[in-house]
Amino acid sequence: MSNSPITLSHWHTEPALIAGILFVCWAYSVIVGPIRSKKNPNSPHSARYAYWFSAGIITFYLAVGSPLDPLGENYLFFAHMI
Repeated sequence: MSNSPITLSHWHTEPALIAGILFVCWAYSVIVGPIRSKKNPNSPHSARYAYWFSAGIITFYLAVGSPLDPLGENYLFFAHMI
């Protein structure tokens, strides 16, 4: 358990976290773009799916990279469950 104070300016910008998120976004764009059009060119891909994927990535970063992460790990179980 850490005794460091939680500040709202404590956002995680570790290279592994950012690189992982960028890799997942790149893989999604490759799978949805060129690979899907080669394997099944008649299947439509709505922009709605891309919006949902983007919302999921943003939610993931808010859960793991925001000040909510150390708050939930070190102080409040309620914040951990969000």
